[in-house]
This record gives sequence, structure tokens and C-alpha cells, in this order.
Amino acid sequence: MSFIPLDEKEIRYQVTQITELPPLPLSLKRLIEIIHSEIDTPEELENIIGYDPSLAANLVMVGNSSCYGYRGKVSTLSEAIQIIGVEQVK
Repeated sequence: MSFIPLDEKEIRYQVTQITELPPLPLSLKRLIEIIHSEIDTPEELENIIGYDPSLAANLVMVGNSSCYGYRGKVSTLSEAIQIIGVEQVK
């Protein structure tokens, strides 16, 4: 299978042809609400993010990245949120 790059005009046309988008996962809807709210507790974020295994795994992976300078191994969502920080996670 070969990939044929599209120019900007074709991309814009393709986007205008979209008539319906699939619904957002419930966890993503809730996260968007949290981002725009005053909720800023790590526990609330953990409860919401914990419903989406893929998102939780990605946050743990980010928590283990060298840019946060944590010398241990992050193995839980709670640890990842603490290392990354609530505002950064949001």
C-alpha cells in the first residue's frame, strides 16, 4: 500500500465532506469538563483518567520520561500525576 500525500486544498475538501463524527469517549468528555473547571485535585484526575487505560498508560510513560527528572520508576497513575503535576496533566 502506498501513501499519496494530499495538498492543502484536497485536505480542506475532504474535511468539508465529513458529515458526522463518532461520539467522544465518556472519559474524554469528563476530562474536558475538568480542564475547564476549577477542579484541581490529583485524586479527581486519577479517577477520571483511570477509566481510559490507554490514556493512563500514556501518562505513566510520560511520568517515566527523563524530562521530569524522577530517578525512580513510575508504575502507577497516581505517581505519574504527582510527578507531572496536576496543571500539566490538565
